[in-house]
Amino acid sequence: MILLQLSSDISSSGPLFAYFAEIVIFVLLLLTGLIAGRHFEKKHLNSLNEAESELGYFCITNGRNPVGPVDASCCSCIVEGQVVIANDYLKSFLSHFRMIFGGEMKSYDRLMMRARREAIVRMMRDAERMGYNAVCNIRMDFSSIVSGSMNKAPAVEVLVTGTAYKLREVKN
Repeated sequence: MILLQLSSDISSSGPLFAYFAEIVIFVLLLLTGLIAGRHFEKKHLNSLNEAESELGYFCITNGRNPVGPVDASCCSCIVEGQVVIANDYLKSFLSHFRMIFGGEMKSYDRLMMRARREAIVRMMRDAERMGYNAVCNIRMDFSSIVSGSMNKAPAVEVLVTGTAYKLREVKN
């Protein structure tokens, strides 16, 4: 409502001033998106670093067979971790310029990296909740939730599954 009134006040001041004001508002919104997006992405990466360090004792592998001495008293089970992460509108907007000129789209690389790491952490937490300390036969599935059109921020879903088992403690 305030923007509409501001817009009508500006447009009565002259067309050149109104055009300049719209550009300033657009730039301010882009800068706000840039600062907020970086803040939340950094916060998410820090939380992932903390979670991965907490789960550092976990043994995970994409091999079919368990690694290490398996505790035969526990049976194995399937665990999963799933996440949907979206890119912010500013990065999506800027990535369209990269599509025009070609090259690596680093914002999408970071999006995929965050989604993979978060899904693996969630899978490990699921295994930990059930009392397991190792996961083998890890598989990842990816899907695009929202297409990368001009009007929508792309989102990616990552589903990670694996076979959880318990490693036997080795006594020296």
